[in-house]
Amino acid sequence: MIRTAVTASVMLISFAGALKAQEKEMRVTFTDARGGYCISYLIDPAVAAELAPAGAALTPAGKGTSVSPFLARVIQDEPQFAAWIPASICIARYGAAAVDGREVARAKPGKAISVITSWVSVAEPLGVSGATALLLSISSDEGRLLRSLQEFGLGAEEKTPMITPGEGDDIQLDLKLEKTKITWVGHPTGDPRVGSTQSMSFGYAGARKSVWSITTTTTPAETHLMVGSFRLEGKDVLAKALRSSPIRAVGPQETGGTAEFVFHRLAGH
Repeated sequence: MIRTAVTASVMLISFAGALKAQEKEMRVTFTDARGGYCISYLIDPAVAAELAPAGAALTPAGKGTSVSPFLARVIQDEPQFAAWIPASICIARYGAAAVDGREVARAKPGKAISVITSWVSVAEPLGVSGATALLLSISSDEGRLLRSLQEFGLGAEEKTPMITPGEGDDIQLDLKLEKTKITWVGHPTGDPRVGSTQSMSFGYAGARKSVWSITTTTTPAETHLMVGSFRLEGKDVLAKALRSSPIRAVGPQETGGTAEFVFHRLAGH
């Protein structure tokens, strides 16, 4: 199972921060989306059971679960994959981040604030009513954002996705999660489309045995289909899950607009 690594914070928690902790809810708003996208895939149910807690109600793609058009096409062409479990790794990139209305980070020119999430489709994970996915991990390359999450008691770790120019119009993404290394090389294709609002609700096992309800709402200004090639290295459970998938679809790319994460602590200290 993927577990988050908690970095001890050496900063003192302010009185205002202590009040927020007592409220047990925090809103993080991101603005100026700068080309984020997800890697969508399907997991063999036997492998998915190794990612989720024992007894978790994994939700197959064919049970009314919302899946990307790429996965839906695979299931339509090969119905046996309707019993497999949808999952995704998302790399979101923004220009600024605010916690409860107070800006905590702004990207330097030519850079972006990255937030990486990994999830698998589970009905009411960890007993979180209404949630449709188990959040396996959440990480960022922005230290000030991580400190805000850690001071609030949410387990989060530092990870930096490397996005560099490739040949021609291509970009290259290099990302390591646990012992899995992902490399994707590609570029947007066709004309961009007007973005639409999408929401998800997660259950998450945080620091000190805490349980969290997390909702995300993203409203990109534009979306853009992407084409490219995918390479995978590693032998852990996540690598096995990705490798077994009949498809690993990357995209669409999202630019402009905003996103909001609402963290609500349900249990733990």
